[in-house]
Amino acid sequence: PLQAPEQIMPATASSQARLRGYVTMVVYGFVFFGVIAVIQKMDDVGSGWSNRDAAAFNYTRDYKTANLQPDFCEPTKPFFYHDLGGTMCVCELGWSKTAYWSKVLTGFAFDFPHVLTPFQIYVVYQRWTWVMIYILFNEVFEEFVLALTGYWGFTYDPPFDLESRYDAFIRDVLLCGIPGLILGIKFVKALRVPSYLGFPLARDWTVDSIHGKARHAKVFFQMLVLKQITLIYNTDHGMGQFYWQNLALMGAYCLVHLSFYLSNRKDFPDYSPQHIVSWHVGWLFCTLFMCVFAVKPGLQEAYLVIISVVMLYALLCTIDFMLEQNIFGLARRLQNP
Repeated sequence: PLQAPEQIMPATASSQARLRGYVTMVVYGFVFFGVIAVIQKMDDVGSGWSNRDAAAFNYTRDYKTANLQPDFCEPTKPFFYHDLGGTMCVCELGWSKTAYWSKVLTGFAFDFPHVLTPFQIYVVYQRWTWVMIYILFNEVFEEFVLALTGYWGFTYDPPFDLESRYDAFIRDVLLCGIPGLILGIKFVKALRVPSYLGFPLARDWTVDSIHGKARHAKVFFQMLVLKQITLIYNTDHGMGQFYWQNLALMGAYCLVHLSFYLSNRKDFPDYSPQHIVSWHVGWLFCTLFMCVFAVKPGLQEAYLVIISVVMLYALLCTIDFMLEQNIFGLARRLQNP
């Protein structure tokens, strides 16, 4: 039997919406991998290991007799690869508890990115269990990369860079990841940020709401780009050095956050434009505030992380209190329609 036109048109519209959704995901994928390629090239420039090769790695120097300090990415011999409950390093033969904690707390090892990524994931998804799963998956994935490729982490550094980084679960999870998560929880509460996405996921591509597949796909790829640009980050040469990479990262964050705001601002019809602008500006401010400490670090990175997180948390507590008490009419200004 022939179908009525009104029965055919919804199916056609659904098919077109599904096709647009798939095409959109392909475009997002190309953009994402293009960003990865650019970032990988930028990371190679200025890295502490960029001029090293196998011959340099096998080089032996008598540091103790000459009373010299080894270069940042050069382990002293004899040494061995070591895995201590998730801690990957190139360790000198022998064990020193003092040296261990010194390296965990003072090694330059992407500390700020390990704070920023959980913070930003929570702002968008607002599920602390998802953030914890990501943190643990990230650490497992880093070791899989080393096992499968012979290089380390998302930036594919040589294994001998591990001595200086001393990549440890204690630091990445306890000292960086969890504080980033706590900061994200406080940020969402203080600035009254709604979730960008809703669950369960709608089955039809034509659904245009926080439950829609198209919106989930859009936000997912935006978050991937936001996460991957942190690989521009570099502090390989230690304290007191100027890092143009981190200045470039701050510029990249400005552009990505602007695009994030422009592409998502209409997804919150129940919130006033002032409110939407306020949390996006606040989100960017928190991100840049942490990054600025790493442009020319004056202290070891782990200590800078603690200082910046405590300062931001105190600021968010103050904002939360001012909104609760409607000081200076802030709550009225951000009142939603």
